[in-house]
Amino acid sequence: MQTTDQSRAKQELQARLIEMTAVDEHEVSCLYRDHEILVSRDFEGDDWYIQVFAPCGRMAYDGWWHCSTDKSAEEAVLEALTGALLREKGGE
Repeated sequence: MQTTDQSRAKQELQARLIEMTAVDEHEVSCLYRDHEILVSRDFEGDDWYIQVFAPCGRMAYDGWWHCSTDKSAEEAVLEALTGALLREKGGE
């Protein structure tokens, strides 16, 4: 069952027209504003690991999202956008 936060995250990702290139239970890869976003975890209940690569190849975000064990993949992508300072830019 989806929580309200998960539903909001899905709606925001759809509104931002984020191109999802791969999705499974524990890994999401997508493109947004020419940035490659990878979020993954080994098992359900683990924290999400987030990487965001800028178009020039530099890391815009690389690290664990602490206390994210109960968060969905969509919420992890939104955290990636926030951490890489892309969420504000995309709100134009």
